[in-house]
Amino acid sequence: MGNAVISANAGARPCALETQIKRYHRSYRRRLRKLVRQSSRLGDLTFTFPAAAFALVSGHGSPDQRGEAVRMVVDGRSLQDIAGVLALAGWTRRLPPEAFRRPLGQLPDDQRFARKVAGRIPADPKATAAWLQAIDAGAEVADEDFALWLAGLRIFDRPELGELPVRPLGLYAWFSRQDDVRGRRLMEKPWHAQLRYAAAVQQTQSWFDRVVADLTRADQKRGPGRYSRRRREHGYTFVPLVTAEDLREEGRTMNNCVGSYAGMVANRECAIFSIRRGAFRAATLEVRWDRYSNHGPWIAQIEAAGNTAAPETVVAAARVWVSEQDEFVHASHVRSGRLTMDATRWKALWLPYVTAKGGKQLPLERPDQQVLANLFADIERLARIARYA
Repeated sequence: MGNAVISANAGARPCALETQIKRYHRSYRRRLRKLVRQSSRLGDLTFTFPAAAFALVSGHGSPDQRGEAVRMVVDGRSLQDIAGVLALAGWTRRLPPEAFRRPLGQLPDDQRFARKVAGRIPADPKATAAWLQAIDAGAEVADEDFALWLAGLRIFDRPELGELPVRPLGLYAWFSRQDDVRGRRLMEKPWHAQLRYAAAVQQTQSWFDRVVADLTRADQKRGPGRYSRRRREHGYTFVPLVTAEDLREEGRTMNNCVGSYAGMVANRECAIFSIRRGAFRAATLEVRWDRYSNHGPWIAQIEAAGNTAAPETVVAAARVWVSEQDEFVHASHVRSGRLTMDATRWKALWLPYVTAKGGKQLPLERPDQQVLANLFADIERLARIARYA
């Protein structure tokens, strides 16, 4: 931050100062106008250190800290000293007024973090509010490495996408870095700082599906799959197509467009199966489900080669098989209150996190379906953002 000071002769013109104040969120403008009337140096602060001016009117720190900071500004003390008394991260001096919509949390401020995050601030001031909210939440829910990863996401170049619901991603990232805890053992792939956003969302979805399956499963020997392990019905085998190559091969063999469905499968918008009798491919099946209602799973499409109508015997077998699949709809069961969760497993899952981080919104006494419903709703929003980013 250096030792920059506020000059006694640097008072901004009234019109310029009012323009600057209007860059802040409307909820704080009246308080800012009242603040800057005390001294021209406090008006200058809205230009030289917008975060500090915001801290003074948003209840940041204690009244004593804010009072001391005001005196220091009026006396012309350095911005570094002012940041110190307010316990503000020095790198926040680079943020524009548009970044501040709510009181600041305890943002990371070690040298490594400050050096890296400064180069990741969005160029568009309108994007900085969602960006700062994500960093604040990411450090609180997980850690500084996760917050830095969030800071580098290109999705913040799209301010119209709004704020990022960080908590599910943060829980996934935090458990990824723990050894020998229940949450970590339920993961297919752990989070790491090189993971792309869409892949992180996909893995978060997968992890929470497995978490719910584990919390509700009576038979611990059964794996946390997304569909029944029984894959035969009326002599037909239902083969899940889960990779891009699987889908492309099915598309080539069956002369259909299922090869283009990799993104939708990855985002869990649908599941694709090849219906076979021996080596013969009888039809391609698309199954969809509503993650947050009681509807589904259902057959979205079932077609033979060349997008022709599948034989009725194949359709009948598919209807029976799909009707018996319950693990497609774990999230809908969460939302509808139909889950019966094991209290012992619930506590074993979340106890390491609550012990380390506090986790006020993760009650340990008994399973809370509303907590999971809120997390799944956030995951759905993360997935929608991934489709547009």
